[in-house]
Amino acid sequence: MGTENTVPVDQAFLEELREHQYVLPNSIDPFQLVLKLLGNLRSPDPILRDKLSYTTLAHLLGTPLNLFYRYGVLT
Repeated sequence: MGTENTVPVDQAFLEELREHQYVLPNSIDPFQLVLKLLGNLRSPDPILRDKLSYTTLAHLLGTPLNLFYRYGVLT
């Protein structure tokens, strides 16, 4: 509940995430990040929407299920 406001989805964070091959810091809730990225798909900014949010979503949703177990999304 409180973590949803702390999940960054700005351009700087998403570029850094891409540079680190989409490895999420332990402090980031993957489920909350996905929800915020889905919201970014409505952005009029094509870089934030297409280049960063869409590709980040594709990488996160393409992550093998064992990583979701590791991050506690699935138990």
